[in-house]
Order: sequence, then C-alpha cells, then structure tokens
Amino acid sequence: MYGDFLRNFGRSHIASIPFWTLGEDGKKGKMPRQCTYDYKIKVIERFVRRDLLGYKPHQRTLAPDIHAHRMHMGIMWEERRRAKPSKLTLFENRYPLVEMGWTRPMCYAYNWEAWGLETRASCCLFCPFHTNYFYQHIREWEPACYACALQVDELVETHEARPPLKSKLFLSRSRKRLRDLTPEDCGDAQTFLYRENLVWSGF
Repeated sequence: MYGDFLRNFGRSHIASIPFWTLGEDGKKGKMPRQCTYDYKIKVIERFVRRDLLGYKPHQRTLAPDIHAHRMHMGIMWEERRRAKPSKLTLFENRYPLVEMGWTRPMCYAYNWEAWGLETRASCCLFCPFHTNYFYQHIREWEPACYACALQVDELVETHEARPPLKSKLFLSRSRKRLRDLTPEDCGDAQTFLYRENLVWSGF
C-alpha cells in the first residue's frame, strides 16, 4: 500500500485511507476507510479463490462455495463495532476475540504469559488512527519508519487528491503536519494496566 500510495496519490484513484480532514472553513472530518478491505480482505479472497479453490479470474462462484469458508479476523472486543458479516460470496466472517470477549490487555497478557511475547497493536506506519505519541516514538526510536510516515504526510500536503477534495488531509489527529507536532501534542499515548504497570498499546 505504501508503494501504491507514493506512486499513485495525486495521479489516479487509490484506496481510501481514513485521513483526518480540515476544510477552509475550519470544518473537521475524516475520510472513509477502504484500505483494510483492499489490502487485506481482498488479498485473502483472491488467494483462496485462485490458489486454493482453483477459480479463474471473474469465474462465477459455485453454489457449494457460497459462504462456505470461514475467515477468522483478529478484531478485539473494544472494536466489536467493526465485526460485521462478510460482503464477499465465499466467506462467513468469524471474530474469535470478540466472541470470547477478549480485550487488548487480555491479548497482551496471554501473549506474554503463554509465549513470552511483548506485543503491540498491528497497523500501518501511516495509519491515521495512530496517536501523536506514536509518531514521536518512531521519530526517536525508528527514524527510518518515521521518514516513511513523514513522506506520506508531505505528499498529501503538496499533491491534490484524485478526485479533488476541498479539505486538507492529515495523518495527525490534531490536523497538524507531523513535522509540526510539539511534545505537548504527543501526550496522548494509549496505555493499559498490566500487573500494576502501564503498558503502551502501540497506538
């Protein structure tokens, strides 16, 4: 997605990333999210259809395969509003973590206690749902990653989206350029309590 975005933003239509928006009149908004569908769900569907089931491109789905395959998705209890039925013919969506009522702290505790893994949220470097603290963190500890996010933020600043928009686009929830974020802006780290210690979620 990063490569597609750098090549195509401002030149052609690309998957919608949920950028934060700011209109000339000061009105704030958010773009819809299409990236999860285009770069995760559709990729899995294409692999299952072609590589596992042997369908040709554009071949009609046979009756025995309609909603006959379960897609397990790692959405947690806090995000249960995103747990929706599949729009794809092949799949029945299942959400094991939602079904078990598992929250992010519970997942963290399980991964640490069962496997010795200290896990954080999994998402793209330039996902607008990150906190400002995330960008401060990677600027200090992962400068190459920060440079990638900065490149995306500068691209949406200097190039016009296709189709054109009346609002400016931002990665930061504060609707500031990443280079302009101050330490005061970055006190929004998402944490949870684990064994009386605060753990950063990764957002």
